[in-house]
Amino acid sequence: MELQAFLGLLNFYNMFLPHKATVAEPLHRLLSTKTPWSWGHREMAALNAVKALLSSDRVLVQYSESRPLVLACDASPFGIGAVLSHRFPDGREAPLTYFSRTLSPTERNYSQLNKEALALVVGVKRFHEYLYGRTFDLITDHKPLLGLLAGDRPTPPVLSPRMLRWTVFLAAYHYRLIHRPGKSMGHADALSRCPLPAFVEDPAPASSLLLIEDLPAAPVSAATVASASAQDRTISRVLNWVWRGWPQGPFASEFQPFATRQHELLAHRGCLLWGDRVVIPQRLRQRVLEALHVGHPGIVKMKALARCYVWRPNMDNAITAWVSACQACQESRPAPPAAKGHTWEMPKTTWSRVHIDLAGPFHCRTFMVVVDAYSKWLEVALMPSTTTEAVIRVLRGLFAMHGCPDVLVSNNGPQFTSGTFERYLLGLGIHHALTAPFHPSSNGQREWCTRQKRHWRAWTGETGTSGSPNTCSCNTSPLMRPQGGVLLNCFWAAASGHHSTGCTRTLPWPNPQAVPTRHGHLFQETRSLPGTMWGTFLVCQPQ
Repeated sequence: MELQAFLGLLNFYNMFLPHKATVAEPLHRLLSTKTPWSWGHREMAALNAVKALLSSDRVLVQYSESRPLVLACDASPFGIGAVLSHRFPDGREAPLTYFSRTLSPTERNYSQLNKEALALVVGVKRFHEYLYGRTFDLITDHKPLLGLLAGDRPTPPVLSPRMLRWTVFLAAYHYRLIHRPGKSMGHADALSRCPLPAFVEDPAPASSLLLIEDLPAAPVSAATVASASAQDRTISRVLNWVWRGWPQGPFASEFQPFATRQHELLAHRGCLLWGDRVVIPQRLRQRVLEALHVGHPGIVKMKALARCYVWRPNMDNAITAWVSACQACQESRPAPPAAKGHTWEMPKTTWSRVHIDLAGPFHCRTFMVVVDAYSKWLEVALMPSTTTEAVIRVLRGLFAMHGCPDVLVSNNGPQFTSGTFERYLLGLGIHHALTAPFHPSSNGQREWCTRQKRHWRAWTGETGTSGSPNTCSCNTSPLMRPQGGVLLNCFWAAASGHHSTGCTRTLPWPNPQAVPTRHGHLFQETRSLPGTMWGTFLVCQPQ
């Protein structure tokens, strides 16, 4: 059976095999019923000669992107085979490469339908580099596969998981599934019936070949520099002038950088030195740049490293061009500094201007962040939803606790631009300031607080109520006030404020803190009073 399959392979490529009948005559004689079976040196020599013909350039052709591709796959009870071929205008199919392997014990238990489908999948995987992105003909002798794996037909609703996985895999390729009778597929049939053992190690795997071709170059040594300097037209002449004396000018442009440094140049062991830096000849300059660029340090560090060891004319420009052409350096370079935006005017009292926004989702939770611009007091509330009604409900509680601000700053989110929200603020006499669209930095105070909350990993474990431990630690952290450099925290700064309500807006003075109260007291900040702990706090001093 194996001999008949192998001779079928020879017959398929009969037009490519000169003198095939003469070379394979000992093999054909074994099929005769009148001749006793005898496998000897003559038959082995004929088999080796035919195999050499099949793998020679008389049969195999070079891969071409302009010729159509044909992949023929077949399966036997114990193996699978595949042949990738080019189709020529006259209809001939010349092979590019062959593939075969035995089936594993599990695969031998597959039905014939699954074995034939496995042959198609394995063949496509094997020749992925040739087939991906190209249109090709996929040939099989098992006609039921046309209704299961054809790319131009819908996937059947009832399909085994294995066949469904293979269908999804083949969907990544653009192929035409074609049926061909088994008698017309002698090449793939022979490979499936004469497969290679499944666990034969490839003597030259592609990974090993790539490693051999990609061996790193040895570092540039002083001996290499001396040898290259002696062969360099420019540096060899400069070395000769250093030894024998410099001629009178003028000098050509290629010698001008050396002539300006002629009193600083010296020769040592065949190398040209400028001070304690080695002058690199033309042949080694690219290797030196590669050595300096290890780790992608960037332009500044590359120049600093080069100035410690080597020199060449226009070295800084060469380093700049090298880094600019490096894709990894360009992808990781820092963004250019953003233009400095207009800063908000510092309010004169607490809770005069507040910034609000929605932050998240953090662990599937959304929060509303409210920051006082004066004291940096932070309020964070867990939002059950992001509707206008939910936002107003949270703000109503905050305004009842801290009073109504003069200005409320938010972005252009739909919660903050709705008519309901505008009417709510208008009823409280609060001016609503909207930031520029698509410019979150204009609401910088709130954005900064949101970025800080991303690092408070424990926050998402809290219930989200106002005044949680994480918010308290933020509000009690020290901050530097610009007025006189007094060290305060959000708690003390906020405690010195005056709650504003709808009635307080009728008062004629803008800053309630600076106005005497009914008892004639003044609120002021006092530091280091006798008998008190060091710090800044509020006291009430009688007149």
